[in-house]
Amino acid sequence: MIKRNIILSIILLSSAIAFSQERSKGSIEIVPNIGYTESSVIGNNSPQTNERLSYQIGIIGDYYFNGRWSFRSGLSKYNMGAESFGSDLNLSYLNIPLNANWHFGKTRKWNLNFGVSSGFLMSADIDGRNVKSDYNSFQFGLYFGVGYKIKITENIRILLDVQTLLGFTQILKSSYPVWWNIGGGYNIGWVFLF
Repeated sequence: MIKRNIILSIILLSSAIAFSQERSKGSIEIVPNIGYTESSVIGNNSPQTNERLSYQIGIIGDYYFNGRWSFRSGLSKYNMGAESFGSDLNLSYLNIPLNANWHFGKTRKWNLNFGVSSGFLMSADIDGRNVKSDYNSFQFGLYFGVGYKIKITENIRILLDVQTLLGFTQILKSSYPVWWNIGGGYNIGWVFLF
């Protein structure tokens, strides 16, 4: 009898745990992540530039409205800029994306997110020389991407995603030339369900 009750308890507990792992209304995922970024500067009279290679690190969260849609936001340190004529422009932002996130596919391992991002300039330098006073402290842009989750356990997954940022705001304080940031990243993150 005790053995049967233990087995029944394990089955009920397993069912409850499995049910609680489904992404449904009110589910929250937290995703610490790190990635490799490529960025450049575009605009009128923009210098001949090569992509600047760097990194981003951050944490994102998804709040689920239902099994298919969630709201995604978070914080990330995102390095942007460009290499031009042997000089390296390094712009470091604290980015806050506000995205709708659509989960698709038979098992909803894929997601497509789209929205906007606000960026706050943390530092700006050219070849190590501080030029932060020449650049606007705020950046606003379009932020979108696609990702895929790999299941590790019932409540832990790995997220592989690609994100793109298209800046809408002028990065220089001067009115001419008008330059915008453009960049993308390849990221990996650990997904924790709460």
